[in-house]
Amino acid sequence: MSLSNSGSSSDEPVEVVGDRGFGDSKLTRLSAADTLPAALPWHLKTLVDWKGLLPFKPRYYMDHIWDMKDETLAGITVAFAQVPESVAFGFMAGVDPLFAVHAAWMVGLVLAFFGSRPGMINGATGAMAAVLIRPIAEHGNNYLFYIVLFCGILQMIGGFLRVGKFVRLIPATTMIGFVNGLAIVIGRSQLHSFKVSEYDPDEDTDRDEDSPPPPPPPPGEPEAGDWNPPDVIGFQVMIALITIFVIFLVPRITKLIPASLAAIGVATAIEWTIRSTSDFKTPTIGEVAPVQGEFPPFAWDNSKMFDIPALDGETFGIVFMPAFFCAMVGLIECVLTMEVVNDLTRTKNNHPDQQLVVLGFANIIASLFGTMGGGAMIGLSMVNCHSGAKGILRFSGIIAALTVMLVVLAASPLIKAVPTAALIGVMAMVVFHTFDWGSLPTVLLSFIPSSWRQRIAQKLPSATRKIDRFDAFAIVLVTVLTQVFDLFVAVAAGVALSALLFSWKQGARLEVIMEEREHEEFISAPVLDSEGSSSEGESSSADVSLDLRESTDAVPFPVFVRGRKVQAAKVTRSQKIYHLDGPLFFGSAYSLLTLFDFENDPNEVILVCRDAAIFDFSGIDALNQVGQRYNQVGKNLHVRFAHAGSARLIEKAHDLATFFSYEAGELLAVDDADVKLRDPHQILASPLL
Repeated sequence: MSLSNSGSSSDEPVEVVGDRGFGDSKLTRLSAADTLPAALPWHLKTLVDWKGLLPFKPRYYMDHIWDMKDETLAGITVAFAQVPESVAFGFMAGVDPLFAVHAAWMVGLVLAFFGSRPGMINGATGAMAAVLIRPIAEHGNNYLFYIVLFCGILQMIGGFLRVGKFVRLIPATTMIGFVNGLAIVIGRSQLHSFKVSEYDPDEDTDRDEDSPPPPPPPPGEPEAGDWNPPDVIGFQVMIALITIFVIFLVPRITKLIPASLAAIGVATAIEWTIRSTSDFKTPTIGEVAPVQGEFPPFAWDNSKMFDIPALDGETFGIVFMPAFFCAMVGLIECVLTMEVVNDLTRTKNNHPDQQLVVLGFANIIASLFGTMGGGAMIGLSMVNCHSGAKGILRFSGIIAALTVMLVVLAASPLIKAVPTAALIGVMAMVVFHTFDWGSLPTVLLSFIPSSWRQRIAQKLPSATRKIDRFDAFAIVLVTVLTQVFDLFVAVAAGVALSALLFSWKQGARLEVIMEEREHEEFISAPVLDSEGSSSEGESSSADVSLDLRESTDAVPFPVFVRGRKVQAAKVTRSQKIYHLDGPLFFGSAYSLLTLFDFENDPNEVILVCRDAAIFDFSGIDALNQVGQRYNQVGKNLHVRFAHAGSARLIEKAHDLATFFSYEAGELLAVDDADVKLRDPHQILASPLL
């Protein structure tokens, strides 16, 4: 049943009530996308079904005013956490933190307005920052423009090529290792809040060139990068714990206010209450990073920050590989974040490739202003969903991006007052929700001996959750590589390891069942006289005539074939039948050669692939080598396929498979009386009768 109405151009929600074979049903169409023809190219459909700021009629938003309220508050909550995170990512990458914050709202706004998956938050990411560390340390900020620009171009190409569908190749073990590793990265990134910031608010004010430099810190005071004093760290931990408690408590009292936003408000009130009554304080956002500034100029006009070199062969060689890694990390993180949001909101993303194309476009825009670019943010996307975003509208992403922009450009005093310890508490809850805690006992139980597992299972029935040790190792490997390298390397290693293990296991499944048969056939030949000549006066030929005068099995009556008198006899031949089971590909090709007895098998060998199929050229080459080994000892191999796809592969490579004959069809058994060979190398004697 289709809900499309080609006669209507309205894009407001349509409700249909009536009997559809299941009684009264209520069907709601929230978008006009279903009215588009199925054959329309996806990129044209994306342009027609553009879901920007107002994808629905204004009436829809009036009818869902409470959802709009939740989206707005969720976006504000995310913005409060996104600003300090972006500052941290800027420090991590080695760029000016202000340009990381500009990247946060630029990338977030472009994606949320033009094509982001509803519910996702985009901005400056830790994965992108991790890739930028080395090139910026080696070459400075001058090549940042080209790196982010080429990154965006590659991401747009990936979106048009629909690389998002390859997410199905990422195993579950890699996904678990990724989210666990990401949770640890998010937790580790909060440690910078317990250290003295390198940013000095006094240096942010304009100072004349002739003015003296600021005085050095008093003796005994911690310098930039040192840990805060123990009493300050203790108070930060206390505020973080209060924030976690409020986040845990608020949903049990009311659903009207996002828990994270309420917790930030409570933590800020406690901080400034203590400041007003004593000299004790903890760092606030305004004291650790600049959160105000003007709209950034174009990169080529900002001579104070950049000295962009000419784009020549040397420059291209420097920037291409970092750009490629940034693009791959961004695409992988984007696709994985979409999957996380799908799971959290119980909704489906109908345009995943649109997200990837617009991601590239957003990074191209961000590069023009010299920012560090960005991508999808799993942690903040989870905060967004837990704070009220339903995964239907992009309003929370737009609000978050606009809030970050306003904070940077105008409303910085509001965000400056928030203590960084409150953000530690918010991110601690993100870590708690991100980490797959169930994977810990699974991995542990997979490595301990079975006797120990049995003892544990007697006391804890839920402890029977062992998986393959190699799968458990893959989870640990991806988690560790996420800390040591970056997301792209970790995911690639996890996919490669899982593919290798799968190939090894599938290759070990190859086996054969041997069967020997006595094959009876009628062999016919012209009647020969006593001198060896045929009755028609033709001379005998060894390949077409057979002297059956002495045969005890000779048929006692004359037989005529094509007008010639022939005599027939029944002969018995031996056949060896191998029933092959398992996939035949590069992982099992070598094992195939060890399954045959080339010296002792009879002259006629049949290989029945009823439960087996060929998947690549390695399988064809393995069959060819088996046939060649039989031919070397004067024997023949005939292969029967139950699946026509295997025969098609051989037909396309026919000249490369010359040592065996084959046929295909739905084979239920080996029928000696029905041999239909399509290859000229016939190895079974067909009856001439």
